[in-house]
Formats: sequence, structure tokens, C-alpha cells
Amino acid sequence: KAHPVATRPPQPQALPAEATVAPWLAGAAASGEGAGTGARRVDYPQPPSGSGTSIVALVHRLFGPEARGAPGRGARGTGLSSAAAPPQGGGGPAEDRWAAIEGAAASQLGMAPGASAAALRAAAVSGQAPGQVAVTSRHLHSGTATSGGRGAAQGGNQQLSRADAYDLDAHDAGIRIRGWHIHAAKLPLATAAEMDAAAQYLGPGFQLPEMLFPNTHLTLDWEGPPADASEGEHFNSPRLRIRLAAVDALRACVLEQGKRVHADPHIPSPTVIKLPAAAKWTARLADLAGRLDHVEVDAERPDASDWTFSTTARGTVVLRPGSSSELAAPREESDREIDYALLQRRDPILWHEEVTLFESELDDNGVASFTARARVMPTSAFVLQRFWLRVDGVLVRLIDTRIFHRFGDDRVVIEHTHREDSFDELRARGMPTEATAYLDPNPVANDLTLRHRSNEHVLLPLHT
Repeated sequence: KAHPVATRPPQPQALPAEATVAPWLAGAAASGEGAGTGARRVDYPQPPSGSGTSIVALVHRLFGPEARGAPGRGARGTGLSSAAAPPQGGGGPAEDRWAAIEGAAASQLGMAPGASAAALRAAAVSGQAPGQVAVTSRHLHSGTATSGGRGAAQGGNQQLSRADAYDLDAHDAGIRIRGWHIHAAKLPLATAAEMDAAAQYLGPGFQLPEMLFPNTHLTLDWEGPPADASEGEHFNSPRLRIRLAAVDALRACVLEQGKRVHADPHIPSPTVIKLPAAAKWTARLADLAGRLDHVEVDAERPDASDWTFSTTARGTVVLRPGSSSELAAPREESDREIDYALLQRRDPILWHEEVTLFESELDDNGVASFTARARVMPTSAFVLQRFWLRVDGVLVRLIDTRIFHRFGDDRVVIEHTHREDSFDELRARGMPTEATAYLDPNPVANDLTLRHRSNEHVLLPLHT
């Protein structure tokens, strides 16, 4: 008997907001390519008439974004056509299995047997007791809910204000919470045209990393409290934006006469590294130029960029982004510390994401990677931007920027650290010197020597 072939539907991916398009891609955005103001809506293909429903399509409708995003859309409320929906009222073993799965989940969470799949997921994610979570059509918005985390001792139901609610974007591309819109886009590698545009933007002679994700970003938009509106929900335009992106960060690697053009005056610039073989190659080039009169070799030409891509960028922070009055937000040195005790609590994670912005193998001399990851809890948001460098036989370098905001506070705390050790220093301390010991920065991050640490804060604008 022939069975319908289950084909995997195209995976949804979020597009960067129009206001977050990098300036070097403004031309492409103006022409309509890659522009958008939200997540791309993907219409999944329907099976031909009479061919049945594929398993993948059925599971997507049961547990995909549409099922998660609306109340009552569990196994029995998916909006399937009568031909594709599971039979109702004990119509077969498939319906019995779905009912058993939902019943077991509801029982474990102490909820009513008829709870929807979205309500079950909301309760499981938040770790809250029965009756404390309500789901709306915009997904995980608070109706009767408490803001306490897992294991919080709070009796009875408590009505939350609008400011305590949170709302996940379509396809979980971001989250709106307490006046913030924190979102990310994970998009493909740069095309040839985008590589040319990025190189032109950064300046002649700039050498780009082999793996560049120019449209990928992690963005924190401060919108302020949601504006009251009688018809549906309305959110303010961003008043402040913190944006982590590859091309923005690579500006810190532009060199002129061996010095960084866009160096941050508040942070020591990383040393531009030269390989041990560099002197030999320079001598060979000079010898070649002396023997070949018809060939001009500029052996003393200074590099136009840091070939290790060691960036000290701490994110692009602007006021009124996307408007004609956009300007850089003032940053101030601060004695305010990140509340690590709060971050170590076992609070539920409402949303998290990790993006890779660029990577390079440094012409087989090591590795350089630039990543950013975020997590949002009911009480705070935390972002780690990390640059990791290993030049084989020379050094390892770790440059971290941590961004922290406790909801309800009037500022964002930004911590910058620079750790670095040469392989000779590692050997003297009895640490391994094999390249394979430094494939991942996480196991060795706290063992590297701290060279610099500073804190600053950015005040949140109260008015537009």
C-alpha cells in the first residue's frame, strides 16, 4: 500500500528589522532585498487533495508556532480540516495517544485535564503552580500569573500589571518583556556581493574573516512601557538600542600605520600579533624585490587590518535608532557591578539565543571566533559577547563583554574583560601548550591572566 511521502517543511527564520540593517547594506534594504519589520511568515505547503496529511505537517500544526501561539490549540484545537484532524470522541488509537500525552502532562503540572498544549508549555517553561499562568493569542502573556521563579512561595493568584508580562515573537525569534524587545536574527553566510560591500565599508585592503555572517545580529531595544491602546496592543518605537553585529565589531580592527583607527580610548587596544615566520617572509620579499627589477614588491607596506580580528567592540549603543535624530548614547564609567548572585539563581529562562557573528582559521595558524548569546529571566536579562583567539605557538586571547539589566532598574551595566597569555607563560605555569587544549574557551577562561577589566553603564531614556 502506498503511503504519502512526509516532506520536511521549510524552516522559518527571522529577518532583521528594517531599522537594524547595517549602514553598509542600506542600499540593499532600500531596494527591498532582506528588508522586513518582523519575523518572516512561512506558509507550509498543503498536501494535494486526496493524498492525506504528512506526519511532519501534522506534528507542526499540533506543536508548531501556530499551536503554541493561540489558546485552546492543543491536540484537539489545531485548526485542522475535518479530513486531516485526529478523530474526535474516541475515534481511534491516535486520538487516544494524544489524549494520554496531554492528560499525563496536565496531571504532572497539576492542571485541568483539558488544558491546551500552549498552556501546558507555558506552565512547564515558567515553573509556576497551577492557576498562575494564562495564555493569550500572543503567546505566554500574563493574565493571572505571578512573577516569581521556580519554587517561589506565593499564595493564591495575583494579577500582573502590563509591565510584568512577556510576549514571545513568532518562531521564538525574540521576547518583549518589561519595556524591552530582545531579539536575534540567525542568517546565512555573506554572499560575494555582501563581502564586497563589507570590505568597501571597512576600507581598502581590509581582510575579512572567511566565515562572516553580516546580517546576523543580537539586539536589545528599550521601548519603554507599552503604550495604552483601546484597540489591541501597541508598542513604542525603540528609545535606545544595543546591537551586536559582525561588521560593526570589525571596525575596531581597522589599522593605519600599525595603529587602530577606531580604538576605544577607555580600553587598552590589543597588541597586533606577528608570527615568528613574519620576519623571514619580509626578508624574502625584500630579496625578491632586489633581484626582480620588473616586479615591484612593497615589503614594508603596513597592514590595513588586524589579521587576528581582535575586536574590543562593546556593542553599538544608540538613542532613537532608525530616526533622523539617531545619535550615539552616552556611556559612563560605573562602580555598579553585575549582580552575579541574581544570575546564579535557578530562575526559569523565558528566552535564550546564541549567534555566531564571524569565524576564521587564520590561514591555518589558529582560530578566531566572535559570538554572542543572551538569556532572559523574569527578573533580568544577560548577554555575553565573546571574542576568542588562539594563534598556535604564540598566544591565546579572550575578550568578553557582558551586558546586564535588572528589570525595573534605570540603567544597563556593561562589563568588559580582556584575558591573555602567551604559550611561554602558559608553559611556565604548567598549563598545556597543545593547540587541542584550547579549542573551546569555556574550560580555560578563568585560568587566563586578567589584563584589563572595566565597568560602565548606560542610562535608559525615560522619554522619547
